[in-house]
Amino acid sequence: MPGAATALFELSAESAPYDTVVIPIVLESFTPPPVPAIGIDTVRLASTTLQIGGPGVSYVATVTSASADTVPDLVLQGWITQGSVRKAAGGTALFCGGQVGELPPGTCAVAVTLSASNLYGTGKLISGNATAVFELRWTYGPITSFSLPITLVN
Repeated sequence: MPGAATALFELSAESAPYDTVVIPIVLESFTPPPVPAIGIDTVRLASTTLQIGGPGVSYVATVTSASADTVPDLVLQGWITQGSVRKAAGGTALFCGGQVGELPPGTCAVAVTLSASNLYGTGKLISGNATAVFELRWTYGPITSFSLPITLVN
C-alpha cells in the first residue's frame, strides 16, 4: 500500500540486538511494463529420454521477439513436471549477440542443457512419462512457455 512507512535496520551479535536505526520512507505504487511480444517458436532436444541424476541433454530453443525494442533481463528456465512434481532442470540468461539477457527484435537460437534431478523443486521424479517445460522469464515473471513430452529413466 503506498504512503508513509518506516524501515527498521537492526544490527545484532549472537542474536542480541546491538543497534537499531529507523528511517522514514515513502512506498510508491508500481505497475510493471506490458509483457513484451516474445515467443518460443521451437525447442529441439538432442534426446527425449533423460536419466534421473544423469548427464543433461542439450537443446536449442528458438526465440522470437516482435517487440520494436531490445527486451532486457531474459532467462530461459527449464522445468520437468510429472503429475504434481515440478523440478528445476537448468536454465540460462539469453545471449543473442548483444548484452547477456537481452533479446533484440527478430529471432535468436539459444543452446542450453536440460537435466533431470531430484535436487530442486517439489516432489520426486520417477521413471516414466514426464513433460519438459521451457519457460521464458523476465524481471516481472514468466512471459511464455513451450512444452514437450519426455521419458525419464533411472
